[in-house]
Parts: sequence; structure tokens; C-alpha cells
Amino acid sequence: MTTRTFLPLADSPLTNRPTGPDRELAVLLAATATPDPATLDALLAITEPGTASRIIAALEERTDLPPAALARLIVARPDLKAPATRLKQHLFPGSDGCHRFTRAMAALSVKPDTIDHHFLGSEKFATMATMATTVDAAALHDLLTPTLDAPLLPGPADAALAILLGARRTAGSATSPFDLAVAEALHHTRQGRIAAELNALRDKTLTEIAAHTGGLTHAATLWYDALTAAATTPELAGEALALAYLAAPALESGTDPNTPWPAVSARWRQVLAAKHAAATHSPHWADAWEAAATTPEGSAWDPVQRALITGYDLLAGHVRTICPKGAPTPTPDACWALDATGRTLVHTLADHLTGSHGHSPLEHFDDTLLLSFVRELTKSRRDRVPGALHLHGLAAAIKAARSKHHLTAAPTPPRLGLVIPMRGEAQRLTTDPGILEAKTAQLAWLLACHPDARAEVLLVDEDPDGASANAAQRSLVTSHPQIRTTIARRPDAVSGKGGAVLWGLTQLADAGCTQLAYSDCDLTYPLDQLGLLLHHLTQPGTGAAIGSRRQPDSAGYYPASGPPATATFYRQAVCELLALEVSDPQAGFKALDAAAFRTICSRVRDTGLSFDTELLTALQLKGHAIAETGIAALHAYIEGQVGTPRDYDAMLTAVREQAARHGLNPEVRPTPALDRITAAGSLAAAAVTPTVDLPFPRIPAS
Repeated sequence: MTTRTFLPLADSPLTNRPTGPDRELAVLLAATATPDPATLDALLAITEPGTASRIIAALEERTDLPPAALARLIVARPDLKAPATRLKQHLFPGSDGCHRFTRAMAALSVKPDTIDHHFLGSEKFATMATMATTVDAAALHDLLTPTLDAPLLPGPADAALAILLGARRTAGSATSPFDLAVAEALHHTRQGRIAAELNALRDKTLTEIAAHTGGLTHAATLWYDALTAAATTPELAGEALALAYLAAPALESGTDPNTPWPAVSARWRQVLAAKHAAATHSPHWADAWEAAATTPEGSAWDPVQRALITGYDLLAGHVRTICPKGAPTPTPDACWALDATGRTLVHTLADHLTGSHGHSPLEHFDDTLLLSFVRELTKSRRDRVPGALHLHGLAAAIKAARSKHHLTAAPTPPRLGLVIPMRGEAQRLTTDPGILEAKTAQLAWLLACHPDARAEVLLVDEDPDGASANAAQRSLVTSHPQIRTTIARRPDAVSGKGGAVLWGLTQLADAGCTQLAYSDCDLTYPLDQLGLLLHHLTQPGTGAAIGSRRQPDSAGYYPASGPPATATFYRQAVCELLALEVSDPQAGFKALDAAAFRTICSRVRDTGLSFDTELLTALQLKGHAIAETGIAALHAYIEGQVGTPRDYDAMLTAVREQAARHGLNPEVRPTPALDRITAAGSLAAAAVTPTVDLPFPRIPAS
């Protein structure tokens, strides 16, 4: 059976290549076909003299052509009188009208960009425009709708419509939908042209600003976006354009550009903060950047790779400086947090990864890929860096960059409350008195990208003797305008870590903080990565965010082989008991939405080491989502180290009590980990043989 193909009339050979018998069919189409624009244009495009004249004659004789088709016919053949007369009668029913005005309106509806500029400025057109006062406004509106609906009016159409609207207003014509549509089209066109000029000036302005911010451009990009968004009228667009021209000189002189919009002013303060941040960068960055221009073979690195290479060289060099051959290897937290120079290097690299020289890798590559590049780079370099400390620093810089990128872009500045429990921390704070100063510096670096952000840090000491609070008071010497630190003595011999955290979170929520967080007193979890967690809290329905050590893009905490069997086994047992599907329920780095926390705080009774799981479970049962994000920990993993694993059995007993307290019956779900623990007598004994993670059904929200 032969397959038949049907083509649209506009694509048919009858209308674009008529030969022989096809010519007769083309003429027939002209006389009878529905005159849609594509078909009519195809017919009018036929140039063979005999066929073309017959097509025009057939079209001219038709009395059923709508105004849009008549306009196309008039534009193609201005000499035809019959189509012009019919369109004139449509536009001027019951009056004489004007053929010349009719032809001009036909051109305005079909090919508005071809209208002669000189003609628009002539007295002839001005006289003709007076006909707009007697035209049927509804009919003219229908005819010109395609032109009026265009995103921007072509220059001739802009001028012609302005003259027509002015003539109607001068004559006192009643305002019609046509007048409103013309005014709206003229408004959008003027605004759009200035916005286009703003967009055209964008790259130049950002480049000029970058010259005063050490190349940092992320804040400047957000400022320019806010400036463009503020240009909602031609007048405001003109003001925005003037500010774009004045931005770099104002930044150079330190003057206020006098921005009339609060949102733009707030973003400008972020640009000023970027300028200040650049002034604190390591002075060695520029030399390292130049040295990292090419590979040893002479190939050029792209900007993203070059930034990572520069960071690699700086961080590796710093490790060799503080750890010469034969000297003891420092821990990652001592190298990149406690040591001020190392911390500055991490923040210098992070700032350049956030957005530098108009290019940010964070908008194009995820952290998993960036971390993979760093690891492969280390393998190819084969450098002997003590303790592979540069890998810890590079991972921390990548995460800090992502954190700051999120916080910089946040539409509103956070009001953060951070709890740090301090039971038994006196010796640590005495041995390393710079811990609190380092934590403050990390948080200050992050908050500086949003000058309107504020943080309340609450250190809670539950020791009856207050030794940790006293040690903190002696070591806390750094102050910052965006951070207020309070030391609370809360003697409690019964409560554990959970009691201090939950009490502190309640105090901060009552003080008006809108985002809450808690972290440990050591430097394992860098506070400059808090922006990763806060970003998740901006998502609707999210009640908590976990800084996980066990995500694909996590780094620094566990060896390449992953967490020990006891940690994995405990996590699976928690999931079985509480139907809590998170990879790292015990992570000591979490953030919570204050409003969500208020809905469940009274339901959390566990004040020991396992309080995290009850906190997360209560949020989940209340319908709040729990997010996880990979973090880069500054942690020296020691194989076989005795720590939390010794507490797993006691913690698991507490988790069983949590399940009972919240009405979660594990018997309705498969519990292979719990079954093995029960049979072995302890979690450590059961974990000798690794288990396989199983999916666990969620409990419906109440």
C-alpha cells in the first residue's frame, strides 16, 4: 500500500514551486483557500509572471478576506485599490476614511520595521495621523495586535504609534482599549531599551568593579541583578543606568552611590564587603596565580582549574613551611583553623572559588566533581605533603566557598543562633586557647558576605564547677560587630550534651533568632560551612539540615574505606527503630528552622548523647523535611580510636526508649541490625560481621 504524505499548504509544492498543472492549483488556492498568513505569504511569493498576476487577480476579487489578510495583500501590492478600499471601509465604517492612512496601518501591522523614518517626520504623516481620531479604535486594535504584542516595538513602529496616540489625545478622543494597549507597548519598549542598555553595560561594569574587589565578582553580579530588577519604569531604568556608570568610581573613592532602592543598597554593602575581604587575602595569591597559568607541559589551565591549582600550591607550601622534614605533623584542624595563616589561605581560596574574574565554578560543577579533581591532581603531582594536609584544606575551601556563595545570594540576611556545649572542655580550651578565636574568625568570614547578618553564639557549660566557662572567658578575646558571644553557666549534674544544646536552642529561639544551629567546641566542623546548612532551611517545609560526614561529597572525617562497621551498624539500627532515613544522625553539626523547633521542642526528652535522633524524629513526625549536605571536616582519623563507639550500646538503649515514647513500633518494619545486636548481646559484637543497608519505610507525619 502506498504511503501518502500530507503537507501544510505553506509547504506544498503547489504554493512554492508551481509548474505545469500545479499553476492552476495555485490559482485555485488563491481563489478558495483559507487565507492564513503562511499560505497567503507563500502565494504572494510566487514570481512567475503569468501565475503571479492570476493569483493577485483571484485574491483581489475575493470579498471574504479578513483585515489581516487584506493588510498582507496591500503591503505586497500597494498599487491594488480594491483591497485598500475594503480595509479602509473596515477601519472607517460609515465615513470616508483615507487610503493613505489605511496603507500606513497595513504596513504597521505586517512589516512595522520597514516604515520610512523620513515619512514619519513629515507634515503629510502628521496630517494623516489626525485620521486616527475618526477610526474605529476596536478595528484598528485588532489589526495592530501582532505589532502591539511584540516584546519591543521596532523604531518606526514606536514613532508611528506615539504620533497616533498623541493625535488621539490632542483631539480629546475617548480612551479605548486601543489607546491603553498602545500606551503599554510604548512603555515596555522604552523600558526594554534602557534595560537592554543596562544588560549591554553589565560585563563592563562588573569588570570595573572587579578591579577594586581583588577580582571577586559574585556580590557585584547580585548587585547588578538587583539594579536591573529595580528598573521597572523608563525613569527608574534611567536612574539604574546612571548608577551602573557611577559604580566603579564610587567604589574607588569609597563614596555612597546614593542608591534609592533598599534591596540594591543592601547588595551594594555586599560589594563593599567583597572589597574588604580582598584586602585580607594572602599576599601570596597573585604570585601563585601567575605560576599556575600552565601545566608543566605548557598547556593552559582554564580559570576553574587554575584557581584549584593555585590553592593546591599555596596550601601544600604552607604545610611544608609549618611542618619541615622530621617535625611532627599537625592535625588538620590545627593547620587550617587554629593556625591563622592557614585559615587565611583557606578563606582566600574559598573567596576566589565563590566568584572571581567573572567565573565561578560553583555554578557549573558540583562539589563531588571538584573534590574528585583535587584528589586526581594529588595523584598526578605525587607530592609528599605531610599527612595529606593539603587535601583537607582544599576540601574545606571548596565547602567554605559553596557556603559563602549560598549565603551571599540569600534574599534576606540570617538571624542565626548558635549553641556550643562545653561540658568538660576546660583542658582543651586551656591547651589550645585559640579555639574560640578560630571559631569566631570562621563565622565572621562567612557572615561578612552579608553585612546585615547577625549571629548570637551561646556557650553552655553544665559543669557544676564552671571550669569550662572560666577557661572560655579567659580565651575569648576576639569581638566582631556581627557576632555576639554569651557564656552561660548552667550547672546540671544529670543532663548530658543534649540538655545543654536543647536549653541553648530554646534560649536563642526565644531571643528572636530565626535560624538555629549547634556544633561542638572543637574545630572538627568549620563554622564557615554553616551557609551549606542555612541554604537548605530556605526550602519550604525543611525543618532541619545535617552537616553529614557520609554523603558522596563529604570529605575529611573518615578514611577512603568509609566509616567503621560500628558507626554504620549504629546508623542502621537507628533507622530501623525510628524510620529515620538519614546518613549521619549523630553529626555534631546541624541547623534548624526556629519556628519548626518551637513546634517540637517540648517533645524531645532525651538529654544525653543520643538527643539528636529524638530531635530529628520529632521534626519528621511533625511533617518537617530533614535535609543533608556533605561537609568537609577538619579531622585526623585514627584507626581504632576509642570514642563514641564505646557509648553505642547506651545510646541505642536510649533510642529504643525514644521509639516507644513516640509510638514507633519497629516490629512493623524489617530490623536485621536490631535482630543481630540482640543475638550478639552488644552492638560492637554484632558489628564484627558487616550488615547491608536496607530501605526503611517512613512513618506518616502526624
